[in-house]
Amino acid sequence: MPHPDTLTEMLRHLPPSGERLHLIHLGDADSAAFFSQSRPDLHITQTPPLLTFEPTSADALIAFNRADTLTADNPPFLAQTRTVLRPGGRLILLDQDREDHFTRIVGVLEEAGFVRVLAERLPKGAGILARGEVPYPNLTTLERIALSAERGGEALPNRQREYLYLFLLIRQTPNKPAWALTPADTLRWEAITAADGGGAAVLLTFTSLPKAVQFMQAAVKAGAIRDVNKIAKFSSEVAAVWTLPHMVNPTFEVARYAFTAPYGIDPASAISGEE
Repeated sequence: MPHPDTLTEMLRHLPPSGERLHLIHLGDADSAAFFSQSRPDLHITQTPPLLTFEPTSADALIAFNRADTLTADNPPFLAQTRTVLRPGGRLILLDQDREDHFTRIVGVLEEAGFVRVLAERLPKGAGILARGEVPYPNLTTLERIALSAERGGEALPNRQREYLYLFLLIRQTPNKPAWALTPADTLRWEAITAADGGGAAVLLTFTSLPKAVQFMQAAVKAGAIRDVNKIAKFSSEVAAVWTLPHMVNPTFEVARYAFTAPYGIDPASAISGEE
C-alpha cells in the first residue's frame, strides 16, 4: 500500500460530487480500506472489469502502478475509462516506479480526450500523481454546475435525516485566502441563515458542493446576499452540535426574501485539505 500521505493526496483530487461518490478502485485492498475510512461518502467498487459498468456511471477511477495506462500505445484502457466516467468525472493515476512517464503523461491524457490534466512529482520519491477529467460537452459553466447539482440530495424544509457531510455558505473576516493570513489575523466565520415558515432562523445547508455553488450563484446574481467568500464542508458529527435547525438543499426561490442574521461557526471545525 502506498504511504497514507500519498493516498490522502489522491483523495484531494476527487471531483465534487453528489451526496455519495462512486469510485472505481483498481488497486490493493488496504488502499481501498484507507479511502473508505477517510471518506465515508465513497461507494467503492474494487478491481472490476471496466466493460461491466454502465456508461457515465462512475464519478472517479483510481489506478496504481499501471505503466500501460501512462503510454500512448494503450488506448483501450483510457477509452474505457472515459466511457464509464460521467462528465466531470476524474481519472487519478499513481505510478511509483516510472519517473520517465512524467514528461509524457499530460500529452497522453489530453490525446485521449481528458481535460484539466495535471501531473506532479510527489515528495520523498513517492511517485507521479496524474489526473484527467472527462469534459462536459457543449455546456457553459453554469450548466455544468446545474448538472452536477442534480445528483443526490433532495430539497427538504428541515433536517429529516442525517447526512455524511454538509456545506455552508460562509462570510469570512478578514477576506483573505489562506496563504495571505498572518498570525495576527483572527478568523471569523458566519454562516448564511434564513427564516422558516414560522419566522425562526434556520441554517442553509447543502449536501454537495455543486448544490451550494448553484444556490450562491443565483443569490449573488440577484444581489440577495453579499460578502459570501467561502463554501465550507463539515462532518455530520460537527453539524449535530449546531444550535439552529437546518434547511437542507434549499432553492434560491425559497430563501431569497427571508435571509436573517448570520450564525457563528468555528473555522477549525471545518474539513480542510480537499479540492
